[in-house]
Amino acid sequence: MTGNEFIQYVLIPLSAAIVGAIIGAVLAFWYQRKMEIRRDKRGLMQVLMGYRTTGAIEIDWIRALNMVDAVFHDNKKVKNLLRSYMYHTDKSRYATGHHHVVLVELLLEMGKVCGYTQITETDIRDGYNPISLRHIYAATLERLARETPDVEPPLPTNPESYNDKEVEK
Repeated sequence: MTGNEFIQYVLIPLSAAIVGAIIGAVLAFWYQRKMEIRRDKRGLMQVLMGYRTTGAIEIDWIRALNMVDAVFHDNKKVKNLLRSYMYHTDKSRYATGHHHVVLVELLLEMGKVCGYTQITETDIRDGYNPISLRHIYAATLERLARETPDVEPPLPTNPESYNDKEVEK
């Protein structure tokens, strides 16, 4: 076998196979990672939609809100809407009800990112929330308050999240 034949019949096909395998592996890894991120975003969106009418009473709701920063790390609008929602759920602002408006905006934006292009404000606002469940949650909260009267919620660890409250030292 001559040098040209070796290059033509061995070296070029071998090089093409190696390069093709590397490119295929990289593309497969990239695609899998992209799909995992999309699946995480959709899962988080679905949890928030599932608890949108009961909200802060559910631990899964709180966990989901706390994961928005990580899962939607690349979307500044979603993160800003989350901050606005948290701001409006502060005890001094909660009674205005504006947190409901911001929540709808947040879920709509998350829906767009996740590919739920047909979801509307009405879809978000009209969640199922039977009155009987409200009574169960209220009774549970009352029972917990009676069982742990001395427990105070912890102070925020981030000074920016104090929302103009004075912190006793």
